[in-house]
Amino acid sequence: ATLASPSMAIELPGATRADLARALQYYLGDHDRRDPLVSPIHAKDHRGLPPAFIVTAGVDPLRDDGPRYADCLRAAKVKVRYVDYPDMPHGFLSQPKLCPGAPDALAEIVEEMRPYLQRSASAA
Repeated sequence: ATLASPSMAIELPGATRADLARALQYYLGDHDRRDPLVSPIHAKDHRGLPPAFIVTAGVDPLRDDGPRYADCLRAAKVKVRYVDYPDMPHGFLSQPKLCPGAPDALAEIVEEMRPYLQRSASAA
């Protein structure tokens, strides 16, 4: 949420750094953007976190944060899988009829989550 990654300089149609800054201002106000509850990458310790599946969009100002967070998790020995959809814009998952990569990404997310969801359902 610091908006400091190099990908923030992306100047293509879609979400821009200014758009994200405005959204963060509405969401956070004056709250510390380095608070780990806002930006988990700023946590002092990532050990013991559950497995993670991180998906980024290649044409997204937030893209650089995905692999950086994946690296933090790997360094803490957390199981992580990272996938980038290179030609997709910010928010592409919510636009499966407009963004050709969205259906594949959504299917990949479902498959990644399936074992955890099945385990939760059987425990209930």
